[in-house]
Amino acid sequence: MRYKSARQIWRESLTADTGSNWSDTNGSSDNDRKVFSCVQKGKAQCIIQRLPVIERSWGNYAYADFTETERSTVQDHLLSIWVEYKKRGYYKRMARYLLLIEHAMKDMRHRLATKQPLFKTSDYCKALDITDSNWKPWGKRLYEITRELDNLDKRALEPLGVLIDD
Repeated sequence: MRYKSARQIWRESLTADTGSNWSDTNGSSDNDRKVFSCVQKGKAQCIIQRLPVIERSWGNYAYADFTETERSTVQDHLLSIWVEYKKRGYYKRMARYLLLIEHAMKDMRHRLATKQPLFKTSDYCKALDITDSNWKPWGKRLYEITRELDNLDKRALEPLGVLIDD
């Protein structure tokens, strides 16, 4: 199997199909291709399973079928970074912050798959029930969340880079 990116490795390692993306130029038999593909997928799965829980959860959320536990693991991680909003009296802000995290995660997942954003600023304002003039502080928080999701993505995919064929 010839991999072009770590994202492709993540997606391919979790599929049951073997050998479907093989580009054969040396006349190998079908069984040879399937064995090689299984070995590569096994390596990728081994690397993925050795990742810390948060990186593995993000990778499955972003690139594969994910469970509710994996989604909530990433959401809890993002929420734990900004614990100052857990103070008493900030429940409305906390609810908005959870909505912002949820939308940012969906947007990032969509962006990684299609290279296009899923939500515009007006969509975020509508979801958070705020006006455009109140967007600035929330925009900063969205930027911080997106930056952390980018870092998670890099940390999740970096170990799979050893399987990329140059």
